[in-house]
Amino acid sequence: MKPIPLLQKRTLLALLTVVAAAQTASAAFVVNLMPTALGGGLFQYNVSVTNTDPDDYVRVSLLNGPLNDTFIMPNAPFGFMASYDSGLGIIDLLEDTDLFAAGSTKGLFSFQSTGEPGFSFTNFEAQKINGDLFTGATAVPEPSRGVLCMAGFSMLMMIRKRRTGAAPRRAVMALAAGVCMQGAAMASSHSDAPLIKQDPQANITDVYAFVGTKYDDPNIKVLNVLVSVRPFSEPGDGAVYERFADDALYSIHITNPTTGAQVLRYDFRFSDINPLTGPGLKNPNTILSYGLGTAAGAIQATGDAQQNYTQTYSVLKNNVQIATNVPTPPPNLGGRTTPKYNDANGNAVSGAATFAALDDYTRLAVQTLADGTVVFAGPREDGFYADTSGIFDLLDPRILQTTGAGVDGFKGFNVLTYAVQIPISALPSFPFNAAFADLGNSGNPLPSVAQANGVGVYASVSRPRNTLRRTDGEPVHSGPMIQVNRQGNPLFNEVLVAHQAKDAYNRGLPTGDAAFGTYATNSELAFLINVVVFGTGNGLTPLATTGRGDLNLVFIPDVIRVDTTTPPVRLPGDAGFERRGFAGGDTTTDSSGRVKSGGWPNGRRVGDDVVDIALIAVASGPSYSTVTVLGDNVNANDQLYHRVFPLPRHAACRLPRESASGPLSCSSPKHLKTISHGMPLMP
Repeated sequence: MKPIPLLQKRTLLALLTVVAAAQTASAAFVVNLMPTALGGGLFQYNVSVTNTDPDDYVRVSLLNGPLNDTFIMPNAPFGFMASYDSGLGIIDLLEDTDLFAAGSTKGLFSFQSTGEPGFSFTNFEAQKINGDLFTGATAVPEPSRGVLCMAGFSMLMMIRKRRTGAAPRRAVMALAAGVCMQGAAMASSHSDAPLIKQDPQANITDVYAFVGTKYDDPNIKVLNVLVSVRPFSEPGDGAVYERFADDALYSIHITNPTTGAQVLRYDFRFSDINPLTGPGLKNPNTILSYGLGTAAGAIQATGDAQQNYTQTYSVLKNNVQIATNVPTPPPNLGGRTTPKYNDANGNAVSGAATFAALDDYTRLAVQTLADGTVVFAGPREDGFYADTSGIFDLLDPRILQTTGAGVDGFKGFNVLTYAVQIPISALPSFPFNAAFADLGNSGNPLPSVAQANGVGVYASVSRPRNTLRRTDGEPVHSGPMIQVNRQGNPLFNEVLVAHQAKDAYNRGLPTGDAAFGTYATNSELAFLINVVVFGTGNGLTPLATTGRGDLNLVFIPDVIRVDTTTPPVRLPGDAGFERRGFAGGDTTTDSSGRVKSGGWPNGRRVGDDVVDIALIAVASGPSYSTVTVLGDNVNANDQLYHRVFPLPRHAACRLPRESASGPLSCSSPKHLKTISHGMPLMP
């Protein structure tokens, strides 16, 4: 057998697993470890499981593993090779195989050791998650909450057991050289679901998709797709600053707009967040990520000698690599370290109308690939604006009133953005029915449902199924990538989907979104406005809470629908741009002469006031006989947007609050910062 070093197979694809979902806490299976001396100091160990419960049976599964593969396990108490010989084939964890009845034994795997191992029948251990410890190999009690640790050797094992005739109950167990943990949480918008709230680097804040022109050639029409993650990123959060997760898969999906079925996919994978050598880290002997690499001073260009840490990424298009080692620009630390982001007064520069007007760091990070796709990834200012605190405080009176004063809860914060420009000529085009798609036709009143032609867009982030935390090194990831977050249209999961379904939505695909259609067709937001604003006891009037086919057409399946036959749409700063799209008179015309919204829900532009657009639709539909204008009284972003890819704007460096004298610049002393009630925040 040719050993494959585990360090070269870092994801540890395919460790055999056995699972048990306990009906009782009594012994239900026995793990058998049978050593055989092969001579010359070589031993072979055969591992099997015996089902000891008289009326239960056990199913054994192999997690994504090739048969007869071999590898060397590092950091074990002894060196050994393990070979899989289960005869189960390559299957997924969720598949059931090889049922064996009470009293029977199933061989699992074997391994060879060049010396006596540090464990045997007498010191084999299994530990339940609640801390109860059981020793000996006569009977291993089932884990009470799905975690089984086998001390002494690093194998990921799972056992599933169920009572005869009962539905299977699944439990997942991870074990590794002395460390046990459960896998990464599976779970957009800034704060949409409980599980993804705990995983900010994978949390999608916004997806933008709109027709424009190539950043350096106005004659090439493109689809811009920008995806932001890591909500509420504090610009001054040194010394490490924000980085994309190196174990996550960041994806952009192009779909059929009617079914949500994927037709094209771009995957971004990022380099190590903690390299100890070049090229990722030039100088490990400093506390500075930026300003001191092989030279000290201000960073003049992305990746130069002063930029100590540089994260790079690769891009796959339908699983074929089309880019590698593309650099991300540094964050905006301020005028002393990243001077080209900021003006002479230390304020971040905004509102670039041309590519040449962008800062040097951003321009160098925008790259055109061989197939015509343009890519970018790096820190950006959060271009979303809304009074979400007022919305979720039972519709605080400062919103929904023309005299109110909404508070932008996203002012001053940054995000991490990955983005593509795709030539329209390289995209398919599908016919689909859309709301607000025939606005110029007096014979087709609102919601003006009509045909459009184009694509759907959504984004997702995935993480490995298993993560093994180690006390003597970096984590080891294994198994297939599992989707933990997704987003298409703004607001859907955060504002429409009920708590009971939020995490399930993040795990699902648009092709299955009919299951979430009730949250669009039956509007809880309309109910809340009726109760809080209009004071109706049952919440059913005056706004329609049911039969909302107009909302269902926008949100289900949850992909942003873009008519790609229109000209490039207006952006903030362009003449005629209006933040509310069609509701503010900002329209565009498709190739068939139908008038459509210039913004969401026909695509989504940077600067679209999606909260106000959604509130207007909720208050006015489904008949739209009267159009009721509502909003949250936050009508603009706190910064000017760039009008050229990769919008919206490079990362802010100033802090997210204001001093009494106004906004803080990059060079303002931090001790002048104040919190909302006016008390000074001292250093």
